[in-house]
Amino acid sequence: QYKKLSGMTGTAFTEAEEFQQIYSLDVVQIPPNRPISRVDKEDLIFKTEKAKLKAVAEAIKEHNKAGRPVLVGSGSIAKNEMIASYLEKEGIKFELLNAKNNEREAPIVEQAGQKGAVTLATNIAGRGTDIVLGGSIQKAIDAVQQDEALSDADKTAKVSVLREEWQAVHEQGVG
Repeated sequence: QYKKLSGMTGTAFTEAEEFQQIYSLDVVQIPPNRPISRVDKEDLIFKTEKAKLKAVAEAIKEHNKAGRPVLVGSGSIAKNEMIASYLEKEGIKFELLNAKNNEREAPIVEQAGQKGAVTLATNIAGRGTDIVLGGSIQKAIDAVQQDEALSDADKTAKVSVLREEWQAVHEQGVG
């Protein structure tokens, strides 16, 4: 219906052939304006699915121990839940992001950048929501303010610490 169609995403290039076959649309990859700082490592190959998931859980545990936020994307809800069961055995707190809790997706993703946060997501969950490094300061403050177990003085002190930590994260980066 339109003479021109355009859009931007970080994931379309891998599906360029499908866009061409189904929609007769070309996908153009635009190079980054800075050199990529990511270091790609060699693939790890495991004999069994169980060994792979255990290794994933161990890696999550190490990053979590260091206070780094961890976002794990998996191809299915079942795989997501299998990783979750390993993390439960290790006593690691996490948020599960899949089609079973759509109404909570945006708040979960928004907090996925919080120090020590672990978020397990299917690859299509949470689209359109930014991950805020350090998490949303306002959500954290609201949680403290609503904590009826804390006195007003404790709430004030805790909010002050939250603001200082959040500021430090945004000045230096996470982890």
